[in-house]
Amino acid sequence: MSNYQEFYRRISRPFRHSQRACAVLRTLNQTITRLMYVSYPFFLILSAWQKGINWTWFLYVLVPAGGLLLVSLLRWLIARPRPYEIEGIEALISRKGKRDSMPSKHVFSSALISLTIFSLYPIWGMVYLVLTVLLAKCRVVSGVHYPSDVLVSLILAYFMTLLY
Repeated sequence: MSNYQEFYRRISRPFRHSQRACAVLRTLNQTITRLMYVSYPFFLILSAWQKGINWTWFLYVLVPAGGLLLVSLLRWLIARPRPYEIEGIEALISRKGKRDSMPSKHVFSSALISLTIFSLYPIWGMVYLVLTVLLAKCRVVSGVHYPSDVLVSLILAYFMTLLY
């Protein structure tokens, strides 16, 4: 058994042995992802209404769009297999993608959205950052990403927000 297989077996044990826990993991992954994508336009509109539209506001739209393109390009260039493709593990979240593990697009987007919201509304941003960390953990525990995939995503998102 490889070190990663042992690591994965250890972190996923509570979820592999409980249908309820596995369902919670899947629901958290799906709910947090959807919440991020649905609520971001709300925060942009709220910000435009309360603070007005200026150059920084446009950056809040352009930087995430550019970041998503950058991450997609990196995934294509790196072409890292997902853990379930090469480690002999069973993913807890069904995933059809192959060779697109690094960086995690879900975690990158969530982190970038959370950090942007933090710059606009710090209290909400903190809530969203906690959700981002939870999503990152879900992606690793479910076997669809390596810890390094989500770590690189978090770092990339942080550096993208320095453009604001």
